[in-house]
Amino acid sequence: MKRFIIEQSSADIISHSGLSLIGQAIKRYTHLSGQLDASVPMRHGIKHSDVIKSYLALLSIGKNDFEAINGIESEFYFTSAMDIDEIPGEATLRQRMDKHAISFLPIVEKASRDFLSNIQPALRPLSTGHIPVDADVTPMDNSGSHVTTHP
Repeated sequence: MKRFIIEQSSADIISHSGLSLIGQAIKRYTHLSGQLDASVPMRHGIKHSDVIKSYLALLSIGKNDFEAINGIESEFYFTSAMDIDEIPGEATLRQRMDKHAISFLPIVEKASRDFLSNIQPALRPLSTGHIPVDADVTPMDNSGSHVTTHP
């Protein structure tokens, strides 16, 4: 998997720049790819892990519909950032999710738990007992910004 160097620049930042962090997090802190590919045997076609990681990438950039996969601006960046070999088409994404979602769900849930366990974040429950998890995938420096409130 290609490792990206994140540094300050005067260049425009594309909205999908955070995918490199998502891809690295999946690869470094979970066993998602291997477990997905071993979960349901395949003879040919796009790997299950490529399908799920593509959908996770879409969710990470705020897209939840299968047809959003058609709007990927840079295939090279997308495949490199998410460590996938091939981007599934809309039909493949939809069909694979329809057919194998029940098999994939426990693996994705385990990957979520593994990720949180491996990074060991400081989690504190709310008064309701829920634990909020907020992840911002846009690497922006907002240290010089100011919030103005109006009475």
